[in-house]
Amino acid sequence: DRVSEARPHNGLILEASPLPTPPVSALLPVDQRATQIDAASPSLTTTPSPSLTIPLPRHHHAFRSPFPFLPLFDTVLNPGNLGSLLRSVHFLGLPSVLLSTRTCAPLNASTLKAASGAADALRILAVSEPARFLDESIRNGWRVYGAASPEAAANIGEAMGWRSSSTREKHRRAKPLFEMSPHPLGKSPVILLIGGEGKGLRPALLKRCQGFLGITKGRKVGGDVGVDSLGVAVAGAVVME
Repeated sequence: DRVSEARPHNGLILEASPLPTPPVSALLPVDQRATQIDAASPSLTTTPSPSLTIPLPRHHHAFRSPFPFLPLFDTVLNPGNLGSLLRSVHFLGLPSVLLSTRTCAPLNASTLKAASGAADALRILAVSEPARFLDESIRNGWRVYGAASPEAAANIGEAMGWRSSSTREKHRRAKPLFEMSPHPLGKSPVILLIGGEGKGLRPALLKRCQGFLGITKGRKVGGDVGVDSLGVAVAGAVVME
């Protein structure tokens, strides 16, 4: 009873080590023929060789993009939501997930229960400084997109001050993906940012986005029962798919 902290145990206790979450400082360059993703570790940044290799699944090219695609979760505070997102990552066949360790819920018992075992099958990479991580990865050829509603994406450029003459080109690049043709995800490796409950992505990460993915409402919502959006666990699964 003491070890289980009064939770039901049926007379059995299994002591296990925490899930490995190796820290990464950047994703290294990759092309569409790649069979693996190489990442740099903050502790080994002085060495020329990559410190971490992530094999891509054999069915990777069944995705719409021939390049690697990794989600990055930031400010997902509810353990149940984080676990559900990890379950979706595994179900969709993605090889790995990036986790902002300073802003997300911990990988505790509640998170792992919601993941239904998927967390054990994923390579979970810890990102302690997401903004710097994104800057380095962008320099290595990765493109960054953010999950945002169509309404929010339409206002993000103006809110971030991208309409000034010195940043006009950046604003043009940061159009919602649902307005882009042809679809840009097949041209480069991609990091998809998914923010947490409430406010979504932080401004520091929005500044790094080169485009946005959103979910269009199927009907006018909000005025009947007050539901004006999807929860982060459901919305994250939809945009990753």
